[in-house]
Amino acid sequence: MSEKNDFKVFAASNNANIISQEIYEESQSLQTGFPPENIPIHVLNKALRQSSTVSSVVTNFIATQSGDNVLDDGDIAKLTTQLDKALGQKIKTAFNSSKALLAVNGWWKCGDTGIIIQWGQANASMRQDDYKNFTIPFPNACGQIVATYSSFGNYGFGVAAFAVSESQFILTCRDATGSLANCLVRYLAIGY
Repeated sequence: MSEKNDFKVFAASNNANIISQEIYEESQSLQTGFPPENIPIHVLNKALRQSSTVSSVVTNFIATQSGDNVLDDGDIAKLTTQLDKALGQKIKTAFNSSKALLAVNGWWKCGDTGIIIQWGQANASMRQDDYKNFTIPFPNACGQIVATYSSFGNYGFGVAAFAVSESQFILTCRDATGSLANCLVRYLAIGY
């Protein structure tokens, strides 16, 4: 559905009866307003065109962004509400492009660059093929994954992490003898 906008540009034609911008800027009427008896039509047309152009641009923005009809009914409060809605929609569309899952095993994706940061915790693998899944797969690659202990009680353990694909990784935990150990490991991964 096409939104209705009652606000139109006045004297929009290239051949409109208006004065040039240079003469308009030098006109005394620009500073003082029109004299009471003698209103130069070409100056009036210029003033109407400028103000109607701006109002048309603003109301087209309102209609496009809000999806509402913009009517010339004199309701300033309604028009202000529609402008607020349109601005909110534009800001939401333009700047709310980052996404995230805020959880123990979560992620954040930058809307501008596509960089993804993932974090979480999992039990360390007891076998070389015990792969873990990222919360979301990286579209291209996991650039780096690092691991750390989940608590101070893991004294003597060593932890490591390795991305095996865009969607899977392996976590290992080794005890003081170098043997694989089952312990909770936290990780942080960055990719795109």
